[in-house]
Amino acid sequence: MVRTLVRLKGFTLGGVRKMNFHIVCDSYINSHDISKNHERRLRSITNLMAENGITTQNITAQTVSLLLTSLRTKHNYSNQTLTHKRRLVLCLWRHGISTGAVTASGADEVIAFQLKRPPVKAYSRAQVSNSYKILQAKSEDYFGNFRKSKCSRKLWLMTWFRTAYESGLRFGDCYSLQDTDIHNAGIAITMRKTGRPAMRSLQAETIGLIDSMLNLSPDGSIFSWAIGPNMANQFVSKAF
Repeated sequence: MVRTLVRLKGFTLGGVRKMNFHIVCDSYINSHDISKNHERRLRSITNLMAENGITTQNITAQTVSLLLTSLRTKHNYSNQTLTHKRRLVLCLWRHGISTGAVTASGADEVIAFQLKRPPVKAYSRAQVSNSYKILQAKSEDYFGNFRKSKCSRKLWLMTWFRTAYESGLRFGDCYSLQDTDIHNAGIAITMRKTGRPAMRSLQAETIGLIDSMLNLSPDGSIFSWAIGPNMANQFVSKAF
């Protein structure tokens, strides 16, 4: 009876009970609003970890590093591909730690791969203005709502569009904004990357959109309550 239940819950038995990352992967997918493509990638890396014997009980920075470097040898993957797979593993590892399924730390010690990043190509002021006008003209039904939070995609995107443009904040700082960061018709935060204070004034229309998001927010966050960071990045890119 015990052996049957263990198999059903995703454990394998070989004298010692081992927990694989499929349960962690399922937990992450069920608790985050992610795209089907991202779900497919998470399940793929989970299967790869299982095939190479990496479980929630024996995972270390060394075993993950060996797995990633072996992929370069076997498949001649680029540094960009390996970096993406590294992010997927670390995402599951950290989620496992946050849920108590994994006790081993050391995710930050996993081998990193150097990337050659092309220079950023910014949109012109005219392009940004035109994009926002098109966004305003679209109906609520055109975008619909996010699946889990039920937040209006159009409201989220309009709020993000104006807040990001007027504040010039990095993606992570903008995504993490809370009600406590809104002061005197503007934003006052400490930037996570530099540790420096940042104060930005916002137009009244932008403050009104932020207030609309906060009226729906269950935890005082402006953007993060409605959608996960990876999905937010993809959604903004797709909208542009």
